[in-house]
Amino acid sequence: MPHTDALVVLTTVADAAEAEALVLALLDRRLIACGTINAPSRSFYRWEGKLAKETETVVMLKTRSACLAAIEAAFEELHPYKLPELIALPVSSGNAKYLDWLNGETSLAIS
Repeated sequence: MPHTDALVVLTTVADAAEAEALVLALLDRRLIACGTINAPSRSFYRWEGKLAKETETVVMLKTRSACLAAIEAAFEELHPYKLPELIALPVSSGNAKYLDWLNGETSLAIS
């Protein structure tokens, strides 16, 4: 399998409607090739000194490292959370045809 600069970016939002709006906006800007929405999920964390227990929607964004800075900037504008999760996981290898498709879909990224 070929080496790649692909990334899987993880984020969470409150519900499927927010997730869909975020994914569609990032697709429109060609910053991602695909967004996968997984709901519902339960998140447990500390926020402002208190334990939080929330039902959230996990979003997996498939992109490449060249788009990450633009995704971060887009999150400032589009993400509904005050402090959005943005965790980028490198993809060390994968299906060559899929990775070619991913690269093609994000090669014309606009911000």
